[in-house]
Amino acid sequence: MKTPYPDRRPLCQAILLASLTATPAIAMAQVPTGETGFAGIEEVIVTARKREESVQNTPVSMVAVGAEGLKARSVDSFGRLGEVAPNIEINGGIPNGGGSATQIFIRGIGQDDYSFPNEPGVGLYIDDVYISRSAAADFGFMDIERIEILRGPQGTLYGR
Repeated sequence: MKTPYPDRRPLCQAILLASLTATPAIAMAQVPTGETGFAGIEEVIVTARKREESVQNTPVSMVAVGAEGLKARSVDSFGRLGEVAPNIEINGGIPNGGGSATQIFIRGIGQDDYSFPNEPGVGLYIDDVYISRSAAADFGFMDIERIEILRGPQGTLYGR
């Protein structure tokens, strides 16, 4: 018995070939003209060496996080800053006589003894002002532009 329809194989091959050649045109039509979709790498300007320079050109082991990065990570207080970078431990609210102090350790260096004449093992600067007692570090973040965490000795730059 003879089928009333001819062989469909050439028709299917033609449809497949046409759809494969049209796929790149469909993909190109989705991108509006003038927009490439690539925003580039954001340049982060830091003041780690007391001058403004790109974080890529700074020869210091550091982590710089801007306000948008802090908001994206839900870092809203000093105690949660340890979630931003590795090898940083911040313990807030440690009893210290009548008040409380914050313990800051970077790469295992910090201080457990909070008696009055002892300087902390990790320097804390807020707006280029040295905070000599860690009890002053218990604050919430408000209107922060960026946070820079510098690892290693900083005595030649900041006198600490």
